[in-house]
Amino acid sequence: MIGLSKERGIPLILVLTGMALTAIGVLWKLGAWRVPLALAALAATTLLGTLLMLVAAFATAAMIGASFGELRSAILKLAAVYILPTSLDAALPLWLAFIVTGVVSLLLLMWLFDLEMREARLFAGIATVISLIVWLGIAAVVWPWVGGAIQLPMGGANASPP
Repeated sequence: MIGLSKERGIPLILVLTGMALTAIGVLWKLGAWRVPLALAALAATTLLGTLLMLVAAFATAAMIGASFGELRSAILKLAAVYILPTSLDAALPLWLAFIVTGVVSLLLLMWLFDLEMREARLFAGIATVISLIVWLGIAAVVWPWVGGAIQLPMGGANASPP
């Protein structure tokens, strides 16, 4: 039986809830045949997102002396902090998800890691910068491969007539 502690049980429930919300949102918006692909994409982005958040946790801890606890528990908690707000993007309308995900992320950070608002905001800022750098790096590597296959309307002397 899973103990409902903030170290393992609750983060695991949050991860499973995030997966369920993603499946429901994709089913509702895109149809049943896209659910497996969406869950696979969620798993891949959760692994990368959790890794990036772990780097941000080490940076935050070094800057302000905050503790994120034992490594295995911290990884599970960070996965929960990543996956639950991410799943809200799939389950909610975009305008509402944009607002709700930030609030949920900060509240989960504060609750699961016993952080103050200042510490949670600092962590979120560091995690955002790290994520942007990595995602832009991935885009820079991938774009030359897929960029030629995507036809963008550019205009100018080489533009084709409509």
